[in-house]
Amino acid sequence: MKVTLDYLTGPVLGHKRRCEILRKVLVDRGHKVNNYGYYGYGFYDDDWSVVDYPKDQFPKRVKCHNRLVMGILPQEEGDWAWHPLAIPTVNTLTGASWLILDPKLGDYRDHPKRDEVLVTCGGADPFHLTEQILSLIHVDAVVIGENFNRHIEVPMNTTFHYYPSSYNMMEILSSYRTIVCTWGTTVFESLYLGAKVYPITLSDDHADEAFRLGTMFIRKESIGKLPDWMKETNHWNIDRPLIDLLGAERLCKFMERF
Repeated sequence: MKVTLDYLTGPVLGHKRRCEILRKVLVDRGHKVNNYGYYGYGFYDDDWSVVDYPKDQFPKRVKCHNRLVMGILPQEEGDWAWHPLAIPTVNTLTGASWLILDPKLGDYRDHPKRDEVLVTCGGADPFHLTEQILSLIHVDAVVIGENFNRHIEVPMNTTFHYYPSSYNMMEILSSYRTIVCTWGTTVFESLYLGAKVYPITLSDDHADEAFRLGTMFIRKESIGKLPDWMKETNHWNIDRPLIDLLGAERLCKFMERF
């Protein structure tokens, strides 16, 4: 099987990361993978073109055999879509079993955890949630993403992790029992690692996804209520969604059927 991956490399790193994980699974299963097509166009003899961009940047489809669009619903006739937390629709792979997480997370699941709070708000944190959270609660550690374009004051006795690699990030996440983070892959990774997770949704779409996953959340507009939410909710005892590390392998096997 020949596959071209074309994806956004920043500032939202989730597009890049899930395609990198899928690429490794494809290669391990003996398939030929090109790193990039021509901005989503793929090549004419590809079995699959896998395209992962925000909706407003999606390119038109050309004559590859099959196209898989990531993170949104099908864009053109004949598309398949990977969207694990969408409402089920035709040609869309939905359900938490399709979540793509790095299998290496399994090496960190039993890591000893600190009874402290870790905060991570994505690669850029355009809504400046990191600063707001630091003003609201005591935080032991903060992750600063590689696309932060501003200086953040370091509170006393708070550790800052600057631009960790994906594997360093796994180790950091696995070291904390309580994690406050914006909606996305970090939420799913933290749930898998057994953390007590307080997700912050940035849009109505994120809130809908959190509802379908079955996890509690707080909207960014209500961030001021975070301390009360953390005190009052018995969040740890809520049924946790079933998340495993087989999503990329399932997706690869699906693609092999065509």
